[in-house]
Amino acid sequence: MRVIQAVIRYLFRLLYHQFAFAYDIVASIVSLGHWKDWVKSIIPLIQPGAVLELGFGPGHLQLALLESGINCFGLDESRQMNRLASRRLKTHGFTNSKLARGLASNLPYPSERFETILSTFPSEYIFGKLTQEEIHRVLTENGRLIILPAVWYRGGRFLEKIMAWLFEVTGETPGVLDLIKDQYKVRMESSRFNVETHLRELGSISLLILIATKQSKP
Repeated sequence: MRVIQAVIRYLFRLLYHQFAFAYDIVASIVSLGHWKDWVKSIIPLIQPGAVLELGFGPGHLQLALLESGINCFGLDESRQMNRLASRRLKTHGFTNSKLARGLASNLPYPSERFETILSTFPSEYIFGKLTQEEIHRVLTENGRLIILPAVWYRGGRFLEKIMAWLFEVTGETPGVLDLIKDQYKVRMESSRFNVETHLRELGSISLLILIATKQSKP
């Protein structure tokens, strides 16, 4: 199983970089056409003020935020995804988007700049010590970090069972729900966040959403 996971994650990395042009097609297939809906599901949780999306990928959430009139920024380390997202936003008339290439462990923004930080289906970097410290630094007092890390397929149709197996193999669907929720909370709370975990039901899918509120320094 670990070998399969390693191979698939390597392919996902290629998909996010060299083969980024195929990302939307693959995402649509593995989500049975619902990927964009999953990503946009966190929009109602955003607080008023400036928003930063970490790992914006091909830019679908960025576009939705801009169309909603939200003051949004984006950071992604992939040169290919920056190019795709910029092209998408320009096509829809947003020529002055605030996208940047960089690492979440070294955010190029001043302290207490954002009311909300978003990340949908991030890799393990989002829970790294340096990344958590940087997120805490650039959030305003009582600012929110909202993460959509995983989904669960609950349907019994053949394709849904296939997708459930695929997501389990790749780690997009972690193990026992209560255990993984507790693990996420421990990792976030050690970085001075108050963490709530929520499940949102969309059809035959359960989305796990983490809402981490910044704690002030002791």
